[in-house]
Amino acid sequence: MTSKTVLITGATSGIGAHTARLLLDRGHRVAVTGRNETKLKAFLDAARHPDRLLGLIADAADWQATQSAVTRIVEHFGALHAAVANAGFASGDYQRTAGATLSDGDPTLWPPMVLTNVLGPALLAKVALPHLEATGGRLVLIGSVAGLKNSPANLYSATKWAVTGLAENLRMHATTRGIGTRVPQLIGVLRHDRA
Repeated sequence: MTSKTVLITGATSGIGAHTARLLLDRGHRVAVTGRNETKLKAFLDAARHPDRLLGLIADAADWQATQSAVTRIVEHFGALHAAVANAGFASGDYQRTAGATLSDGDPTLWPPMVLTNVLGPALLAKVALPHLEATGGRLVLIGSVAGLKNSPANLYSATKWAVTGLAENLRMHATTRGIGTRVPQLIGVLRHDRA
């Protein structure tokens, strides 16, 4: 298997961290980003294969941070073969109450969720697509069953619908340039990990 360079945003825990470890174990070079320096350091310290692992502090919803991260990855590893827009979360009100709606949620908690979940994948696509075109690479946007099965007045669900829509219009754009796109719908994975 030819070793590839893969960027995973929001990869200091959960699905992103697990995916990074699997890719490292299979011989790939992996770059991970996260907003929390302590969590990033803990992940880097616990991960094997430090020669093929690069960790960067970056907020997926920040254009300059995303641009800088991709530039550093390409400089460090020489290319980018895949970018995984994994960073995302449900704001505190949606985490506490599974059935939270716009009417009972806390609007002061929503902007970071919307920016990370919707703007983050768009920013990553913007900066990564030229590199992925050069390598015939892949762009993966991590979705959710919430992006396919609507919930009444649920803003988190709406952000995941946006990811599904973004992936479809990126697919229409990217496949004409030799780039593959994908939105895996991770049904039940998060619920299983928390049990």
